[in-house]
Amino acid sequence: QEVYESTPMTERQSLHLKVGQFLGERASIDNSATIDPMTTCLDLLQLDDQEFFAGNSMTSSLISIACDQIDFADPDTISDEGQRVIFSKWNLAAGEQAYRQSNSRAALYYFSKGILFLGQDCWHKNHMRLCLALHKGAVMASFTLGEPENVTRFAEEVSANVTLEDSLEIQPIVLRSLSQSG
Repeated sequence: QEVYESTPMTERQSLHLKVGQFLGERASIDNSATIDPMTTCLDLLQLDDQEFFAGNSMTSSLISIACDQIDFADPDTISDEGQRVIFSKWNLAAGEQAYRQSNSRAALYYFSKGILFLGQDCWHKNHMRLCLALHKGAVMASFTLGEPENVTRFAEEVSANVTLEDSLEIQPIVLRSLSQSG
């Protein structure tokens, strides 16, 4: 622990990024964002008789563990747009999985990190669908957590950047959130 803490922050971020990339490249994400469980790659990681926890769950997927490592790095330090998009997709998959497992706090974390990796102008690039999916996930997780400010913030981003038709899915959630918050 002492050696880790004495290592400069940029080196630690680089290490976490490399570990996250290694793990993420071994995870399987198909078009439906289904994720292979962590146990499918444990033999690759040589963790045979160790218990491995990510966050508070032993059922964490390999992709969520990869995201935990990658998210430690500052998104602004990654200049390759292709990598940033991949990391956003991984965070979307991890967020969707966390939400399905009723872990809305983790889901909101992953969706928010995915948005950060896409950057400020995510709506104006070729990644609008990815940006929309991340924002919709963040709205749903925020609503589940009872955080109306976040619901409104993410929903306003959606409404300002997509057609009314594309924003219809989140409008009932926004209305329920506003009615519950008074």
